[in-house]
Amino acid sequence: TDGGPFDGNVLGVSGSYDFSASMSAIGSLDVAAMDEDASRLAVGAEYRLSGGPAVFAEVGQMAEGETDEVFLSVGARIGIGPQGGTTFGRRSIADLFGN
Repeated sequence: TDGGPFDGNVLGVSGSYDFSASMSAIGSLDVAAMDEDASRLAVGAEYRLSGGPAVFAEVGQMAEGETDEVFLSVGARIGIGPQGGTTFGRRSIADLFGN
């Protein structure tokens, strides 16, 4: 660490659970340990339209230091590419060392 304005550690995890081919529950947790600790927790739902795009809504809480805020997020995700997203295979640092 160099003592700069953004010294610290950040960890994030997100996931989804498919109820059907078009409906999913989504959630995420992000934590930052810096001069002022911060966190973000969100839960919501996503609906995939036929043809690829998905719309989502989530509600959550963000905290920074001693400040807590509740938020509502609404948005859309669109995969770009011939198969609705990236078309390359798995990539990992483990692939560098062979099998």
